[in-house]
Amino acid sequence: MISVVLLLAGLQPAQIGSVGSRHGDLMLVTKAPPDWRVGLSVAVFEFLQGKQDPSAFAYGRVEALKKSRAWVRLQPGSPKTPRGAKVVARFVLEALLHGSPGALTRSQAAIEEADNGTTAQSPVNIQHRRPKQTFWGESLWLEIAADRVFDQVELMLRIGVGGSFRSVLMSKGKDGHWSYKLELGKALPKVEWVNYYLVAVSGGVRQVVLASPATPYRVRIQTRPRSARRRTMVHHPPGRWNHGEALTLLAQLDAVYSKPMVHYRGAGQGRFITVPMEKMSAGVFEVAIPAAHVVAPRIRYYISALDENGNRHPVFARAMGPHRVKIVRGRLLDGTKKRNHVFVDYRYIDRGASGDISRRLDLRYERAFFPFLVSRIGFLRWEEGALAKPAVGGEAGLELRMKGYLSLTADLQTIAYGAGSAFGYRFGLRVGDEVGASIGGSYGYTFDLSDNAPVGEALSFSLSVPLRKRLQFAGIFQSDNFFRPGADDLKLLARLTGRFISMLQISGTGGIATRGGDQTGVYFGAALGLVF
Repeated sequence: MISVVLLLAGLQPAQIGSVGSRHGDLMLVTKAPPDWRVGLSVAVFEFLQGKQDPSAFAYGRVEALKKSRAWVRLQPGSPKTPRGAKVVARFVLEALLHGSPGALTRSQAAIEEADNGTTAQSPVNIQHRRPKQTFWGESLWLEIAADRVFDQVELMLRIGVGGSFRSVLMSKGKDGHWSYKLELGKALPKVEWVNYYLVAVSGGVRQVVLASPATPYRVRIQTRPRSARRRTMVHHPPGRWNHGEALTLLAQLDAVYSKPMVHYRGAGQGRFITVPMEKMSAGVFEVAIPAAHVVAPRIRYYISALDENGNRHPVFARAMGPHRVKIVRGRLLDGTKKRNHVFVDYRYIDRGASGDISRRLDLRYERAFFPFLVSRIGFLRWEEGALAKPAVGGEAGLELRMKGYLSLTADLQTIAYGAGSAFGYRFGLRVGDEVGASIGGSYGYTFDLSDNAPVGEALSFSLSVPLRKRLQFAGIFQSDNFFRPGADDLKLLARLTGRFISMLQISGTGGIATRGGDQTGVYFGAALGLVF
């Protein structure tokens, strides 16, 4: 009975296979048509009561063939297929249901027209520009121009490669123009194609006029990348900062971000400390890391913020790679961020003996070209009891700072005194920094330019410790024999240095001085420094 119904439906026995058995999603088909190939899409169908058109209830693909037996992999979740159910190629079933140039489903009026000997119409001439690709979220226009008048034109659509075609009516225009606008919404996972073919209806006859169910036209659907929303964060990270000074950080964030926070970790701290940034103006935020946490050798930090979805993530650096700021104990005036220093230094020594008084005035200018290089030049006026006239001269030198705690100095000196002219040099080394604790020493030698006779040697050692943020105390030992070979001058001194109003540095020095071990006197010194 089923074979008779199949023949009436327009299917040939050579196009039909039968279900033999099923094991999970794998189904055995007997009497497989000879034109089946591996990978062919097939349909399992049944017949609804009172109708002769078959209705598919399961789909699959041919995985293996052997003579007249085929193994078909059904789609997951397919209903139970009874033994003896019929299987045909999917394109054959769709051609039967929707019509094709070789198999037409005709109404009774069309059959009677053919029986009356009416002449068949000539082939339809369709003009159609096939689109190649479109995008999700846009409209897809499909248009044709036909040289024949149709009652209606059906656009058979299938979005994706699975499932059946659905029929939509195209809008009729003038001069044989038909069109349809397909709105593509949000992107669907793994859906990259629109498949279609056209069926025209004229005089009750449905006929495929463009492409076919087995070989439909394809339009690729591109997933348009979302335009990146503006996300900016402007922050200028410092590379160096002074020890014991609050570190202020500024950041400008786009409106996409909110509630920025700074996560910092100072020297000796195992965990990051989180501090919320305060809003200063539109999009500008500020935070100050307390001075107590700004300690050598470095401080690390990164910045995070909330995005538009409420998720917090880093916007500058990150926890696994925070930005590092080197903490240094620069000069007392480094907090002003100025490069020019001017010093005036006056020294007075009275050794108690009649006429054994020494006065010296130095004027020195320093220029910091780089954080690691300082140059200086100066002038001196020296009144000494052993000299009939005051000595005058000049000096110039360089200071090289390495690793933040090691300083090397080299100076050259020229002196004009009553007995002639002298030239000298001095080398120094300091371990530590100028503001904090340090230990250092220097050695200098000066000789007469005319006969190379020694004019004097100088040796000094110093130990400095900070008292407060703006005060420093130093103990100094000096020895020299300038202008008096064989009579060493020893000095034991204490110096207190302070910084005031961020641009002014004042120091005072006091102690005792001896000449040759039998003359003891007092030493007094004062220095004034200015930065600009």
